[in-house]
Amino acid sequence: MALFIMVFAVTTMHVRANNVQDEHSNYPIMSQKITLSKVDYNVPQLKLLRDDGKTVLLPKELNIVRPVILNFIYTICNALCPVSTQIFSKLQEKLGADIVKLHMVSIPIDPEQDTPTRLAEDAHRYRAGRQWQHYIGSTEASIRIQRAFDVY
Repeated sequence: MALFIMVFAVTTMHVRANNVQDEHSNYPIMSQKITLSKVDYNVPQLKLLRDDGKTVLLPKELNIVRPVILNFIYTICNALCPVSTQIFSKLQEKLGADIVKLHMVSIPIDPEQDTPTRLAEDAHRYRAGRQWQHYIGSTEASIRIQRAFDVY
């Protein structure tokens, strides 16, 4: 089954006009350029365990009417992964009631270490709402999903 996903990326360009700073931050004033990329991903037919304990098919979970935002995480990583998860958490906060219009998906890169218990703790720590679900499968399944999305 092919799943069409639109990926939006925001790139920032630092603009300094006479070293003027935004009064609300320590960063230079920035302008943003939005870039649209279209990629046709073939999502593998894999069964995963959703954080509510239900076994689901990945393509069916991603092929819904709401836009899907997907990230790959480590729950025991101390470098980049907490930042990635924190971005999801901040997104929920910023969108407020509109967050229900999205389906947020987190999939562990190392399911042997990132057990369902650790995923639940991580979800609790970052206040994952109902629209943000964590899915886990075997190491082989995780690798297949990463390859499907060109992140392996």
